Amino acid sequence: MELNEYQAQVARNLPRRHVSSQVGDSFTWTHAVLKSALDLAGSVGKDVVDPVKKQVYHGHYLDARGIAAGLNDALDAIAKLSELYGLDLEEVAIWNDAERNEQ
Repeated sequence: MELNEYQAQVARNLPRRHVSSQVGDSFTWTHAVLKSALDLAGSVGKDVVDPVKKQVYHGHYLDARGIAAGLNDALDAIAKLSELYGLDLEEVAIWNDAERNEQ
């Protein structure tokens, strides 16, 4: 599946307001942005960082499928935020790759 297809699937139920780096005046849009940002922070912290920390520092077993689920939740939130701000997820990935190559 291509990133743009993934973004379209994830974004099916989002409000259809695209704003470029501005606070939306629509409560629905603002609520969707806030929820997506909080979901991203929660997924990365609780489902990715915490299990890795427990593995590294406490010797806990780390199930790769558990990490994959956390990464999937984070990717969902990233795709939603991209959609809400009118960004093409594939272009974001390409842009990130280009910046990485410059370093």
